[in-house]
Amino acid sequence: MYKSIWIVILLLLGMYPFSGIADGQNEQETMAVPMIPFGLGTYQTGQLNNKNDDRDHLRWNQVMVGLVGVDAEMHERLQVLASIRVKRWLYAEPEHELYTEFGFGEMYGNMAIGGTPDNPMFNTILGLSHYKYNPDACHLGEYLLRSGAYPPFITTDFDFPKFEAFGVRLGATHFDEIFKQDIMLTSERLNRPHGDYSLSYLAGVKPASFIEFGGGISFSRIFPMSKKVIESQDLRVDSNGVPLVENGDSTLYYTMQGTKLMARIQLDPKGLFPSQMFTEQDLKLYAEAALLGVKDYTPEYSDRMERLPIMVGFHFPTFGILDVLAFEAEYYKQPKLAAPNEYLSAITAGETKFTKEDDWRWAVYAKRQVMENLSISGIVTSDHWRLEVQEGGSFRSGYLNERAFTTKNWYWRVRITWGINSNRASYKE
Repeated sequence: MYKSIWIVILLLLGMYPFSGIADGQNEQETMAVPMIPFGLGTYQTGQLNNKNDDRDHLRWNQVMVGLVGVDAEMHERLQVLASIRVKRWLYAEPEHELYTEFGFGEMYGNMAIGGTPDNPMFNTILGLSHYKYNPDACHLGEYLLRSGAYPPFITTDFDFPKFEAFGVRLGATHFDEIFKQDIMLTSERLNRPHGDYSLSYLAGVKPASFIEFGGGISFSRIFPMSKKVIESQDLRVDSNGVPLVENGDSTLYYTMQGTKLMARIQLDPKGLFPSQMFTEQDLKLYAEAALLGVKDYTPEYSDRMERLPIMVGFHFPTFGILDVLAFEAEYYKQPKLAAPNEYLSAITAGETKFTKEDDWRWAVYAKRQVMENLSISGIVTSDHWRLEVQEGGSFRSGYLNERAFTTKNWYWRVRITWGINSNRASYKE
């Protein structure tokens, strides 16, 4: 996969001389490449309260991240950004496990096509980039792209309510940014089977200063890498909690493919009575809902309401004390603690005794920019924390299940972030 990223960046670099010739620039002008270096470091600590599992109760977690990169304007129509990161984390209890990981951060090329460089017809982003369609969500939500279908699992990640998009994205804005739309073809990086391609379309419209609508559709894993996974109308679960269908003497696994839908709305009363008392985020009320799989599979996935997470959030005013103070609540009727799995079987059944106690999730998020390149953020939440997704894990099934089993199980985290030109780094902890 990473070799593919490097190939993409090299191709974009190779396109640079030709883009200058197309605009009639001379050779001397094409040699000037403004480059802005950036970097940041983060330290995070927190503790989990989970009385339902002695392994996790009062578990401490510490994470340190360093990221460096460069943002280069190869041409007035072509931007290339590349970054690398190192990450070290500690599972305090029960493993006392230390682990260090080296990898890439964002690495992409962004080309403006048509129109003018400042107002192109659309932008093409190719490579590994971070994408966010709900501008107000601080922790929950963003269901369309960072959730699964069959199983309909949800992931959350502190200070990263975004999607890591590996592929190509075409984006356009119209009517002075009243209407925005994106179409993307992305390859699965986090959950096995890796490499499956998903096709997604998202749009947003802001007809007035006090209201915004959005929606989208994602054909998840529409182009699978393996032909061994087939679709089944008769979904059953074996002794290990793996959905399967018997076909004579052979066992055939059902596909993870599914069509997901999303709708969202934002209300901002400041558009009706502008005031200097409030920040841009203050008083915003927003909601998002998604259907994680349109098609029913019996008996496991026969109720669409069990694949329909709904999130509501509100940004409280703090009158300059904090930059952001948000409360978010989620209702999700899914009766099982479904988890992404590294195998084609696609699901770990997890604990099934919590049928209603995990229907509600919540989060209180706060952030303060202390100075230009130094910020502090914190959260208290009961969400969909998984070690594998958030702290890297080790591909062991125990790290794939949710750690906060019920609404009453919760954790807190605090993070300090500092850097140089860090506004150019959209990082993942």
